[in-house]
Amino acid sequence: MYVVIAGLSGIGRNLAELLSKEGNEVVVVDLDAARCAEIAACSDVMVIIGNATQKSTLEEANVRNANALVAVTGDDSDNLMICMIAKEMGTKKVISLVNDAVHAETFKQAGVSFHCG
Repeated sequence: MYVVIAGLSGIGRNLAELLSKEGNEVVVVDLDAARCAEIAACSDVMVIIGNATQKSTLEEANVRNANALVAVTGDDSDNLMICMIAKEMGTKKVISLVNDAVHAETFKQAGVSFHCG
């Protein structure tokens, strides 16, 4: 399975490592170069340093061919934007962390699978 993960917080990092160890092709996207370098050094994942809310960054991550995109940044607005762009580009499944439960209905209305953190 080909999975794109936007955000390398603890959740994003753990998910990327788990999916990679299970034999999945994983691409992670994060703005923090140090986080990206750290996971690249110890995991078999492709790393893109960039802003996942930008369509060009998601194109670089090849979300069109992804089986799933998982948005786990610390910002619900960013997560929703990332998921909406990925859906528009043809990603088969989009999943997001919702940091503030008050935003859950918005994600539901947008057709984004989510988990409240």
